[in-house]
Amino acid sequence: MARAPSLLYASAFNRRFEGQSSAIMRAPPALRSPISTERIFGDRAARFRHLTFPRLGARIEQIAPPWFLIGAWVDDEPAGLMMAGPGVTAADMLLKSVSVAPSFRRRGIGRHLLQELETEARARKVSRIAARFVPTMKLAEAFVSLTSHLKWERPRTVSLNLTGEAGLMAQSGGEWPGVKTWLSDPGEFTFEPWRPLTVADEEAMARLRAQSAFRSYLEFTGFAAAIDPACSLHIRRSGALLGWIAATPFQGAMVARYGNRIGRHYRSAYVDESLWRSAALIAGYYHAFSRQGETYGNDSIATYFTDFPGQMALTRRRFASMALSMEEIREVAKTLQPG
Repeated sequence: MARAPSLLYASAFNRRFEGQSSAIMRAPPALRSPISTERIFGDRAARFRHLTFPRLGARIEQIAPPWFLIGAWVDDEPAGLMMAGPGVTAADMLLKSVSVAPSFRRRGIGRHLLQELETEARARKVSRIAARFVPTMKLAEAFVSLTSHLKWERPRTVSLNLTGEAGLMAQSGGEWPGVKTWLSDPGEFTFEPWRPLTVADEEAMARLRAQSAFRSYLEFTGFAAAIDPACSLHIRRSGALLGWIAATPFQGAMVARYGNRIGRHYRSAYVDESLWRSAALIAGYYHAFSRQGETYGNDSIATYFTDFPGQMALTRRRFASMALSMEEIREVAKTLQPG
């Protein structure tokens, strides 16, 4: 469980009005001038600021490799914008955002931008392009329709982002039989408050990072200074580090959504592969949520992300019914053929 990945901003495409047949919808007039595209940056990129979401628009001039922007023009007017960059592996490319100006929608500009992305990907020897989005996102259906026409794969659920109240989440986790066993008889295991890592801990971390299930986004060293020790912890056996749960204060949109409550985002959580079927990590979450409730109140907000299939299934079974929200993240992708 960790931070959620960036999601696609698919404002490029219009969703049909409910109850209105496509047969009576008038197609917009054809463009009088051809669509031209180019890589954009700096001051030229600033002309496209209004075509993307505010957080990206505010720093659009600063976008630099390995990320890149492609702008679509009609005459000298910005008509569409796409941002992409590196994916999980060197063979992948991530489509971060795509958008089309309202006055130019349904003119083929979104299709043109995605075709340009494929051209760029082939030039970079990339074999796969992917984009992630939430089903409730505005115009998600239209975006999926477009990618389908361009022979992308069907969407699949790749992760869940769950938000709830710390007290209820602790209660729900603590009622699970597997967790009850850990709470009644933890044996050699302890769930200790977060503290600076010792030399022995660093050695244990190196071993955990080398496991096949470990993923780079689980690395917490980049935000170590923001970790809240009140509800973060280390999972240990006879003092040896076997896992962790690391939480930080809310940022960005979550602050605005729950501005009157304290919130913690559980950005990274991992446990040794040998303990995956033992409920050790869920027991760790029970302790973390309980400590958050004791420190900040049972109605304080906790959120976490997971893309491990087993944890997604457990999240649906154990936490979904009492969550304030559970956001499903889907992915569409296209494998590029050589040539």
